[in-house]
Amino acid sequence: MEDKFKLGKKWFWIGAVSAVIFPLIGLIYGIALLTEKNFIQKKVKEAYLIIFLAVVLGVVYALIGSSLVSKGYQFSPTGELQSIPMKTTGGPKTGDVLQQK
Repeated sequence: MEDKFKLGKKWFWIGAVSAVIFPLIGLIYGIALLTEKNFIQKKVKEAYLIIFLAVVLGVVYALIGSSLVSKGYQFSPTGELQSIPMKTTGGPKTGDVLQQK
């Protein structure tokens, strides 16, 4: 009985860590746990916890990502965070003199 408990806890922590690293995998894992036929009723709470963690972290990661993009950063295909040169508005250039009429 003790081995079964340890095995269940191990899979819960694997699901929780996968939800932290990549929320979509955590969401898929949590849903897979809920649809398992031999799933113990007590473990349903753990599946809901993994799903909740994945959804919350997915929203947090999306907000952080959109905030970084609005501040001029982008993610490269290799996963690096790069600064984007800011575009100018096309206003007067340095040295231009404004003419008054």
